[in-house]
Amino acid sequence: MWRKGLWLIFLLAAGAAPLLSADLPEIKERGTLRVGVWAHSFPLLFSLKEGAPSGLDGELLQGFAHIHKIKLQIVQKATAEELLSSVEVGAVDLMAGGWSDTEARRKRIDFSAEVFVSRVVALTRKPHRVVRAPEELRTERVGMVEGTILAEAAAAAGVPPSQLRAFPSLTSLPGALRTGEASAVLVPMGIAILALDKDPELQMGTFVGPSTPLAWGVRKGNPQLRGALDEYIANVRGAGTWSRLVVKYFGPHSLEILKKARAE
Repeated sequence: MWRKGLWLIFLLAAGAAPLLSADLPEIKERGTLRVGVWAHSFPLLFSLKEGAPSGLDGELLQGFAHIHKIKLQIVQKATAEELLSSVEVGAVDLMAGGWSDTEARRKRIDFSAEVFVSRVVALTRKPHRVVRAPEELRTERVGMVEGTILAEAAAAAGVPPSQLRAFPSLTSLPGALRTGEASAVLVPMGIAILALDKDPELQMGTFVGPSTPLAWGVRKGNPQLRGALDEYIANVRGAGTWSRLVVKYFGPHSLEILKKARAE
């Protein structure tokens, strides 16, 4: 008996209990859905600022939580890798905020159905040239964020490591063109749409790579949670809620631009 007591004390002291994975029935019993979010998440997808609109992912997950009578517990992580690892070991139930559903990540975690779609876009600023083909990036000082799909796109385009400039957050990338820290930046399409509206000197160039589904990441072995998320996403799309929220956060032309990105 004393050995069991010592073992329980050890687990609690080590923080092992919160790391146990939970599928939907356990989450409902607990009453909270632990949502992992990168500290530098794009705020229009998931805002961490108190009093600000929740963002597309945030607002959708609030609806999911309401249906299942649970609360959201937001857990911030400093890096993309830390967040991915937290899902993998069960420290959080779900990761949100615009994460690309890639083959490499699927080896470690599962993903829900598509919540949004993105495509990497090259931006430059006048009077610099427009980057019209991915290979033209090889002679630019290219801004990106390490550990994200942007870094993967830069590598796929053949940008030499010496030409890469790493920045801490997605939203800092357009400003790097204004300061001259980068001559071109790779950004997700949603950020490009907003940045072009705010700064008329910015120029949208080539798409880099195919369109990528953005989805919610869940730990492998939690099929009930993933299934409930998929059903919810299908319902909000069918009811028109998804389209309304996309326009709310990304503007009246966003649906048209998303359609174009899928087609090209």
